[in-house]
Amino acid sequence: MLLVAAMVFSLSVTALAEEGYAEVVGTVVEIQKYGNLVLDIKPKALYDAGYEVGDMLKVIIGDNVLEIPFGTSYSDVDT
Repeated sequence: MLLVAAMVFSLSVTALAEEGYAEVVGTVVEIQKYGNLVLDIKPKALYDAGYEVGDMLKVIIGDNVLEIPFGTSYSDVDT
């Protein structure tokens, strides 16, 4: 179990939007009680890279690619 947790926390997370936007890279620092991932990426880094709330981001975690909206709270998106 400890090995799995260490592997998850060492995963690199990359956020990309449409062409022309800067790549923002971070890591998972916590997995919360209900499965939410906490990243070490600060919102300012996303804003400085040109992203805006509501943008769809391509998030790459290991071999998995997800398209998720950039929001300010978990309530900004559907389940």
